[in-house]
Formats: sequence, structure tokens, C-alpha cells
Amino acid sequence: MDLFFVRNCYSEKEREKVKAAPAYRLAMEQHDAIQAQEIATQVLEGK
Repeated sequence: MDLFFVRNCYSEKEREKVKAAPAYRLAMEQHDAIQAQEIATQVLEGK
């Protein structure tokens, strides 16, 4: 996921916001990178 954040030029503040989301943490625990990326996008778009 670090590469995803870097590739999309997300700031450290944006990364922390995503990492605080319960759905994101669950996806990461399940090693589901696709779902984690989708959740990250939704969190940062305010959905």
C-alpha cells in the first residue's frame, strides 16, 4: 500500500486519515490490497 500512496502523491496527513478508517484496517488485516485501495480512494474523496 505504501507504493499506492506514493504513486498517487498522497501526503502523510492523507495517509493517516486512510489508515484510521476501520474498513481500511480490516482490508489490510485480510491482505486485500484491491479493497484497501478502493477504501482509501473513498475515504479521500469523502464518500
